[in-house]
Amino acid sequence: MSSAQGDKLFRRRRMNADYAIAFLITPSTFNAITFTPAVSAILLRRGQQRGWLGWFFARVNDLLDWMHRGYQRILGTVTRFQMANIPRI
Repeated sequence: MSSAQGDKLFRRRRMNADYAIAFLITPSTFNAITFTPAVSAILLRRGQQRGWLGWFFARVNDLLDWMHRGYQRILGTVTRFQMANIPRI
């Protein structure tokens, strides 16, 4: 086998590997862009779920609201005393 044939074979194998990786990534990307946000919107819609699933997501929403309020409180405190946190040079 000459050097040119070996190089051509290497490039062909590399290209086949690139196609295989692209083939595997494409469905995952399609899923991430379309299905995941749609399912999340359905599951996290407030007040629409019934039964144990509605109870569960109501608790999750309560937890997220609590974390959001705490984060806002921390940011408000930090920005109120902003000058004390910035060292002067």
